[in-house]
Amino acid sequence: MCGVGLQSMAEIAARMQMPLGVARVLVADMAADGLLAVHEPAGISDGDDVVGTELLERVLSGLRRL
Repeated sequence: MCGVGLQSMAEIAARMQMPLGVARVLVADMAADGLLAVHEPAGISDGDDVVGTELLERVLSGLRRL
């Protein structure tokens, strides 16, 4: 399932039709056994508010088009 690329925990839980908490435990156990790699999402640094604002503007624009 994860061979297609990176997937969020929410995507994994939805595809497996299980609660997010259960998926987190399973993924954490698999990562501890070295069966998969877990990547933390890139955070926005404190001084880089422009990126956060730009993303929010794009999301808002997309919502307005709906």
